[in-house]
Amino acid sequence: MNQTTNTILPAVNYSISDIERDTGLSKMTLRMWEHRYGFPDPQRDAQGNRSYLQSDLDKLLVIKRLLVAGYRPSKVARLSLDELHALSKTVQESGSGRHSGKTKNGQTLDREWIQWLKDNQSERFRRAVQQQLVKYGLAATIENIISPLAREVGTAWMQGELSVFQEHLFTETIQGILRDAMTAIDIKLPGEIRTPRVLLTTLPQEKHTLGLLMAECFFALENCECLSLGADTPLSEILAAAGELNADIVAIGVSTHAPVQEVIQNLKQLRQNLPVGTELWMGGNAALFNSKRLPANTVFFRKAQDIIEALAAWRAKREAI
Repeated sequence: MNQTTNTILPAVNYSISDIERDTGLSKMTLRMWEHRYGFPDPQRDAQGNRSYLQSDLDKLLVIKRLLVAGYRPSKVARLSLDELHALSKTVQESGSGRHSGKTKNGQTLDREWIQWLKDNQSERFRRAVQQQLVKYGLAATIENIISPLAREVGTAWMQGELSVFQEHLFTETIQGILRDAMTAIDIKLPGEIRTPRVLLTTLPQEKHTLGLLMAECFFALENCECLSLGADTPLSEILAAAGELNADIVAIGVSTHAPVQEVIQNLKQLRQNLPVGTELWMGGNAALFNSKRLPANTVFFRKAQDIIEALAAWRAKREAI
């Protein structure tokens, strides 16, 4: 006779690096909340390192969804997990207007694509995006398909419809497609002199780069020389790179996850210390900030398509000199 043995798995503990990776919340943010709100309240090992429980991770994931929805940390950090779930459900029920149907040029963004991500059919999803790219071109596909999809995925993740790994898989899939597309642009334009020279990066603690990569695609399509530093670059290194590489434009990508006041302060420091003649551009969801809060002479764009108009203005200004 077969006997069934119930095995009790040991409790899983997470390091602060694990929590940062799985939630997207920086170590600095986690430590600040710990002192300011009393949560998270990690245990300590013999060496004094923080150790988080599964319940801490579960709660932080829901909090992150609510932050994306616009809630302040002070309003949600002290709530219980049940209260957080109830609030998240309210946000979900009040959500509306998800993008679907045909875009202006006839491209179709089907809700089925999100379902493929939920069902872990990433290869099917990848082929669908690539087909749009072949049929409509890179610029139109970014503007009409990839950018709306990114918002859809963010909403689905916030509402708990997509897991962290599924959201990451979406990002990596899209980034791979866009990088392949930029390689094709380089092959078509060998040896051409490209201008302006654009340095692309994100601010310290900003690890989201999909928006930055979409912007880089538009710069490449407009025959710019693109130099990408990737994510989370210290201000001192951005300034050093701008000077030594003779960048005409420093383009900063900012996501909805970034703390507004910190972004404004960092941008002001950059604007004050960039070489004379180097412009500061900023884009991403956070570029919806009131432009009056940005440093003077900062160019900001709400969508990648705005880059084309900004470049035309830059070139016209240079020709007039």
